[in-house]
This record gives sequence, C-alpha cells and structure tokens, in this order.
Amino acid sequence: MSMIRLNLLPQDEKSRRRRPSRPSSPESHFGGGGGGGSGDGTSPLVYLVVIPAFLIAIGAFAYIYYTDVYQPEQERDQLQGNLDGLRAEVSELEGQYANLREALYQYEQQARVIDILMPENRILWSEKLYQIAQCVPDNVYITHISVNETVNEVETIESIEARLAWEGQPEETRNPVPPEPILVPSIIQTLVIDGIAYSDEVDERIGRVLQFRDNLFNHVGWGESGQVRRFMDHFADAPRIEYNRIRDVAGVWVNEFRMVLPTVDLASMGGGTPHST
Repeated sequence: MSMIRLNLLPQDEKSRRRRPSRPSSPESHFGGGGGGGSGDGTSPLVYLVVIPAFLIAIGAFAYIYYTDVYQPEQERDQLQGNLDGLRAEVSELEGQYANLREALYQYEQQARVIDILMPENRILWSEKLYQIAQCVPDNVYITHISVNETVNEVETIESIEARLAWEGQPEETRNPVPPEPILVPSIIQTLVIDGIAYSDEVDERIGRVLQFRDNLFNHVGWGESGQVRRFMDHFADAPRIEYNRIRDVAGVWVNEFRMVLPTVDLASMGGGTPHST
C-alpha cells in the first residue's frame, strides 16, 4: 500500500535544498561574483588603476619635496658653510692687515727718528761763525762762543693721537695691548756769544752792543748754490741779550755782554712732529 508524502517546508527552503552547493570562486575573495562584479559593485580594474596612480602621486610628492625643499636647504647649508669660511678668512686677513699696518707705522716712526738725527737742512755751524764775523761792528770783540745742547725724549703727535684713539674705543672691541708710544729725541741747541764793546761813552758802548744784535737778526747772505742764507735760519727767537754791564778791564771801561740764541727743535727740522709730555 503506497503512502502519500507531504512536504511541509516553505517554498524557498524547498528550492535551496534542491540546488547543489558550488565551490567558492576566487573572485569571492575580492568581493567579486561570477559575473565580474562584487557585492559592492567594485571591479578589480579599479585597484589596478588606483594603486599605480597612488604610487605615482607619492613619487611626484617626493620629487617636489626634494627639488623645492630638501635640495634648496642643502644648497643653503652649503652656501652658509662657504660664507662662514669666507668670514673666517676675512677675519684672518684683517688681523694680518692690522699687523702689517702696525709694522709700517713703527717703521715710519723709526725712519722719522733717523731723519731727526740726520736732517738734510741741519745747522752748519761753520757757516754761522762766518756770518757772525760779518756782523761784528767796530770796537766790538768776541771773547767766547759756545753751543749748548739739550736732549729730551718726547712722544710724537701721531703716537699721542693713536693712544687717545685706542683709549676712546670700547674695551670689548679694542686691542687689549695699547699702541707702543713712539719717542723721538727733542734736540735744542743754544748759541751763546760773549763779548765786549769799547767806547769812551757809555751810551755809545750800549749802542754798539745793540747794533751787533740787529746785525745778526737782519743778516742775509748767499749759499754756495745761490740760495738765500739768513743768520737767523734755524733759530727760534731773535738774539736775546742776557746781560750788558759795565766792567773795568786793565783800566779801560767796557761793556761786557752776552747774547743767547736757542735753535728750533731739531725734530721739526728733520720732519718730525714731537710733542712734549
């Protein structure tokens, strides 16, 4: 006797049971289905386009960063290093220049001292004696002539100015060692003329002494090369009468006198510019 079978499952369940199960395809791992798509509709070709584009964008960004940021910074650092090196060289050259300038200054001062000691226009005392002989009036007799010399060391004006300039600089920037003072000899020679004037009259004797003084002051001659040579050349002041007094010499009344003529500073004659301290 045959039995009647009744299927009480829902219609959807019946269809599922009837279909055999299929093995999963490789596309399912990428979200794709058997028809070249996925459940979200993204195709594998999208990844094949996006990933290279992404890599290209990264490369472009790296290139732009290298050319616009990294490379300029490298060049700037290199230029800064070169600039620092040049500054160090300039500083070294400035120090060498300062040393050379100081050495030149010392040499010039030493050369000036030599000029002072051996001036081209030095006093020729033999010429002065000849000029004195031409200036002596009648009845005036020279009894003694001498030249006294006074030598002092004085600082040159340039040396004083250099020292004052150094003192005026800020202590943090100036050379810690002050400039060496330059001393030159200051040579003053003094001509002393002793003599007597004879006459019966006192006023006439005094007049002869004054005439002798005026003759020395106004004397003008000519040198071997034809240049004008005055007796007062190289003397600082007019002849000064230190004394003019009456004296009895072997029963004869005379006026005994002394004239003093200091020279100019021989440093100025030799081109120097000393300054007393």
